[in-house]
Amino acid sequence: MTDYILTNIIISLLALLIIKGLTNAPARIGFYVAVIALAAWFMPWHLLPEVSMYTQSSSSTLFLTEINLADPILTYSALPISADVTSELAPWYHSLAWWHLSLAVTAIGIYLFLNKVRHYFALVKQLNKEARDCAVNSQGENYQVKTVNLGTPGITTGILKPVIWLDQTLVSRSELDSVLLHEATHIKQRDIYWIWFICLTENLFWWNPICMLLGAKARQQLELSCDERCFNQLNQRYQHDLASLTLEAFTGAPKGSSYCSPVLNMAHTKHFNVLRVKMLNKEKVMKKRHIVMMLAAVSFTTIAAAQIVEKKTSTNNESQSAQYETSESYNTQMAELLNLAKNAKSEDAAELIKIANTIVAWHEQRPVLSQVEEKQMKLLSLTLVNHLLHKVGDHQGALSAYELWYKDGNNAPHYTRNIKADTLLKLGQPQLAEQEIEALKADLGQNVNQGSLMVLARAYIDQAKYEQALATLSHPNVGDNTVTNVYKRYVYLKQNDIENANKIKAKLPAQLATEQPWIFDYGIPNSPLLKQI
Repeated sequence: MTDYILTNIIISLLALLIIKGLTNAPARIGFYVAVIALAAWFMPWHLLPEVSMYTQSSSSTLFLTEINLADPILTYSALPISADVTSELAPWYHSLAWWHLSLAVTAIGIYLFLNKVRHYFALVKQLNKEARDCAVNSQGENYQVKTVNLGTPGITTGILKPVIWLDQTLVSRSELDSVLLHEATHIKQRDIYWIWFICLTENLFWWNPICMLLGAKARQQLELSCDERCFNQLNQRYQHDLASLTLEAFTGAPKGSSYCSPVLNMAHTKHFNVLRVKMLNKEKVMKKRHIVMMLAAVSFTTIAAAQIVEKKTSTNNESQSAQYETSESYNTQMAELLNLAKNAKSEDAAELIKIANTIVAWHEQRPVLSQVEEKQMKLLSLTLVNHLLHKVGDHQGALSAYELWYKDGNNAPHYTRNIKADTLLKLGQPQLAEQEIEALKADLGQNVNQGSLMVLARAYIDQAKYEQALATLSHPNVGDNTVTNVYKRYVYLKQNDIENANKIKAKLPAQLATEQPWIFDYGIPNSPLLKQI
């Protein structure tokens, strides 16, 4: 038994260190590490003396079948347990005292788990009594959506028939789409099954603080991975909505959630929610050292487990592009572009600049495509060049590329106008950024989105045009949320308007109110092509 405890403590501590080292890797990797460490506690290491941690037979190979930078999947075979090893199960019974103690501890764990299950079904029953069906689209999926007085933005329950529950006040809020996407993503990722597994492990090993810590880490990584996927689809809009919901209005937990661990709840502790918002500014890239860490973790544990498979889901952009068949010329150019950008996730600044310059030269020489395909090709290639040049801090180069792609700026897509304005801000030219977004406002009228308005407010702030900044932050499309209030407090303090600054401070979460005033940094522009590299 001592060998069992010692082995699993080492595995768990190693897993916690690896999760800490994987901060800038896709969160799903950290989640798998935590789950593997949790599963190790079910393995009777002390009953497998013939299994070496460093050698493997031909029938028990350990291999990595796929590393995808967006959706890493670790696959490994189970180690066979020979008849001789199985016959050594007798030591479980040799010590009657240990047997009785193990039985009692396991019985308590089973009782705690069944109690969680009972409270879970009681909560679902109570929610069904109070709920109303909601006529909203669950992100194109056939998921049932209901509204209820929840106390949190949204939760997901159910195994065979998942149900998305929304707080009744959310239906009229602008953050509705982000919450629906968040909960639908949990369902698509099969996260409800993982939550039940974590709950079972926590209850069976109720006496083990390391399992409690691993369970908490697994839940956090699960949530961060869901945030990453949602951010890939909605970009800064999702970040703003997440900050607005989890740091401001909805900071509580759903009724009965303390007894019902297998409930996917969007809102968590304020400290973790602040971390979630800030983590979305970081680029998540799978690096060589992350792969080495993962291989070390899997090799060390030698876990006997089934394959961990996560079905990849197509994004909205992929669904839209599938509606028409692209031409051979478009496919050829796309293949050329991806080949030129095959090292675009390198950390070598010189390499990234070389790739960007090569793409610029390629763009100058490539044949013009049909109208729709040309627009798509220009947008994809420009976002990639912008990503590379922003990453190395060459903002002037990014601006030059924009002006090369769109010589007549009036024909540029609205999305790229925001990128250009953000680039101008980083070049210290807020007056030009202001002109860019003001022109965009003139084109869009009342349809101007929150992201554009926040960039415009930042341009006003950088020019010390504080009244115009406050007026922009009061635009109905911006909304009254945590991000907006952070900006407003910053402006009021710049104006020495302490009274209004304190009023805004009172509305902010404690973590933000106690810090020095700051403004969210949008970080490095993303590119859809990074998923294909």
